[in-house]
Amino acid sequence: MVRRLLIEEGVSIARELYVGVLVDRGCSRVVVMVSAAGGMEIEEVAARTPEAIVREHVDPALVWRLSRRAS
Repeated sequence: MVRRLLIEEGVSIARELYVGVLVDRGCSRVVVMVSAAGGMEIEEVAARTPEAIVREHVDPALVWRLSRRAS
C-alpha cells in the first residue's frame, strides 16, 4: 500500500553516469563500475567498447571503516 507519493519538479540533466557495484569473482573483491554509456544495455557497451567503462576494485575493509565513521 502506498502511503506517500513525493513529486519533484523536472530538471535538465547535464550528464548521466551509470554506476554498478558487484563482486569480481576472479579476485573475490568488490568492483565499482562507472560509464557514461549504458544503462540497460551495459553488457553491449562492455562487449563493444570496454574502454567506455571505468572499473575500480574496492577494499571491503576500507568501506567498512568509512561507513562506521559516517554513522
